[in-house]
Amino acid sequence: MKYLSRTFVTCLVFTSLHVMSQQRFSPGYFIDNTGKKTDCLIKDKGWLKTPEVFIYKLSETDGESELNITNTVEVGVGTTLIFKRAVVEADLNDDITSNGKAVLQEQKIFLRILVDGEKASLSEYSTSGNKYFFYEIKGAKELTQLIRKKFYTDNRNIQTNFKFRTQLLQFAYCDEMPLESYDNLKYKESSLINFFEAYNRCTGGASETYKYRAKGKGLNLKLNVGSSFLTYALDQPTSNRADVDLEFDPSIKLGLELEYYFNLNRNKWSIVLDASYERFRESSSPTPEDNDSAKIPDFSSFNLGFGVRHHVYFNQNNKLFFNLLFYNQLIEDVRVDFGQRIDIDVPDYSGIMLGLGFTHKRVQIEIGYLVSQVSFEVVPFWDTNLNGFVVDVNYRIFGK
Repeated sequence: MKYLSRTFVTCLVFTSLHVMSQQRFSPGYFIDNTGKKTDCLIKDKGWLKTPEVFIYKLSETDGESELNITNTVEVGVGTTLIFKRAVVEADLNDDITSNGKAVLQEQKIFLRILVDGEKASLSEYSTSGNKYFFYEIKGAKELTQLIRKKFYTDNRNIQTNFKFRTQLLQFAYCDEMPLESYDNLKYKESSLINFFEAYNRCTGGASETYKYRAKGKGLNLKLNVGSSFLTYALDQPTSNRADVDLEFDPSIKLGLELEYYFNLNRNKWSIVLDASYERFRESSSPTPEDNDSAKIPDFSSFNLGFGVRHHVYFNQNNKLFFNLLFYNQLIEDVRVDFGQRIDIDVPDYSGIMLGLGFTHKRVQIEIGYLVSQVSFEVVPFWDTNLNGFVVDVNYRIFGK
């Protein structure tokens, strides 16, 4: 069992590192410096910030190549993501200054198109923590950053320079739009998209909006049937005469699993809450160096697991996943019965479960390993732990 557990954990770690590095390729295109448009497949990384390079293949069987800011004018991924190269005067630093003024520097970057309008357009540049917006009034032929800058006052309070409201009032003014739509405008993607859509309508121009939103799966509920292959290990630190491993026959486990998918990064991450009832049959074994024996009668446990899950999609119906769960087994009152020694209570246990599984449509199969479950209750004169493999089959009854 110990050899199998080490092998399972090692394989799980290496498989996780390899598979988690893989991303799906989505239909897309790119335009090079000559203006040539090429249809291709682009590695979809579920970008949380504006990329500097893109990986693409001309077909499923071709090798990977790279697109960058030097050789690429425009990249499209699916129907909602368009990145265009731009040379702009920009301040991409969100540090709090002493005067609230932007320090503009010429930069060549990719901008994601949010609103492409006949009268005005809106673009975005994202870093790991901030978003910066740019606008273009048709006819002006240049992109200008919308400025919002935090600064310290003389008494070290923090205030914000909302210059972008003045910019839009000056360069994107329409008589039919109320002043409140400028004065109350927020420096947020949704608010600015609504503003530029309204401005194009107000000035008689059409516009197309590219709202990139991952389709979240939300909450899923699953029925769970499974079995554990556990070993209860008892060790006397002062002597090995009574050290013994009690291996249980496969248990019967019934439960429910709640899984919530985060609406980001292509539904690749979720949190899991697992609750189950489990029934174990009696297990006994002789002690190694004397004539004693140890036995645990039939008992039940209530199990709770909570943690994170990472998904790797092969297609719409099939995916691989990896778990890291904090696992608790609340064991009913039961004792280890010795023939000659004093009986000891079996306490509750907590530990970590590493899991690997596969999902096909509504059915999910998972194998996990409970890593060194330990008890926080002191068992006098004994060190104990409960570990082993868990196999589960889940069936989704609610959710996507």
